[in-house]
Amino acid sequence: MFFLIFDLEAVFIFSWAVALRQVGWLGYAEVVVFIVVLVATLIYLWRVGALDWGPKPMSPLPVGSAHKSERSEP
Repeated sequence: MFFLIFDLEAVFIFSWAVALRQVGWLGYAEVVVFIVVLVATLIYLWRVGALDWGPKPMSPLPVGSAHKSERSEP
């Protein structure tokens, strides 16, 4: 899914670069807004962990969370 999204963005930016002289400053402003939205989305996905594809590291058990069988009963 990420490949599809970033592949489409490359197509849009490439087509903008080809038509740069015709679109002028308004086209430049539009592509800057487009890139800012893409960067904001990338930062959001990074923060929520959508780009973490590896296995999650195991967290240590908190103190006092041993199983019943491991506790010594009087």
